[in-house]
Amino acid sequence: MGLAFGDRNRGPIMFSAFVVSFVAWILIFAALFSTSRDASIIQGVCWATSETTFPNGTVMHSYIGIKERVDVVESSITSYSWDDEHSCDQRSGQLAVYSKDYWSCEECRQTAQAAELWLITAAITQVFQMTTDLQRTTRYGDLNCQKGMGMITGVWGTYSTLKSLRVFMEACTQRSVEDYMQTRVRHLHINRTGLSGPVVVESKGGPGMVLLLLATILKLYDVLCHVIVPTPAAKQEPVTEEELCLVDYMARNSDAARCGRIELEELVVGSAPGEDCGQPDQSN
Repeated sequence: MGLAFGDRNRGPIMFSAFVVSFVAWILIFAALFSTSRDASIIQGVCWATSETTFPNGTVMHSYIGIKERVDVVESSITSYSWDDEHSCDQRSGQLAVYSKDYWSCEECRQTAQAAELWLITAAITQVFQMTTDLQRTTRYGDLNCQKGMGMITGVWGTYSTLKSLRVFMEACTQRSVEDYMQTRVRHLHINRTGLSGPVVVESKGGPGMVLLLLATILKLYDVLCHVIVPTPAAKQEPVTEEELCLVDYMARNSDAARCGRIELEELVVGSAPGEDCGQPDQSN
């Protein structure tokens, strides 16, 4: 499967796939900074953020990281570790009603903790994606399994990551599918002693989520490159020769074949067609 154009230009095409995959890898690493426990870093690469305006005029900014949540009220900055199962109950003074009245904090806490695993997995698997891209730049290095794995892992990685991002956004910003890429605005009302009236919450995805989303979308370019670049025709034929070594098998990809049976002039300098390079020189 593939195109003649892809076969003729496999080098530039697969190298461009490597470059795009490398950029995606950098984006994933940038998103990994959201696992930090430093409040300033979390604010910079948070996965979700919200701005809450309370009846008394107090405005609270919340930044959701993978390991911590950071609340900023005026000049006060407070961090809450997701490892603490009571972190959702910890709010400053009258703002404590914020957690349980209308924000599924506990669900977000559990989702954020689970996100760390698949975020690290995405960074590791991206390395194998890049090595596959480089291996397919030449006919000699190309393999059927590399093409198949490149397409399958790319499609599955895109689907699974987008699904995980959706779960995260629904848990931490209460988004529906329709407003997934927009700022979510909710007008609520609380009635508590000392704090009663309308509350406005504006929530949206943070820089960390956007970075991972871009890295995931770039996977589709890699899949496209694998689709249009075919494996060499000789490599698509079944192996029938006995004792075919790895070097000879790989040589098929460059239209060469088994040494001593079919010409291997591209690999053995000075060998004549049909000459068995495995035998010692008997000229003397």
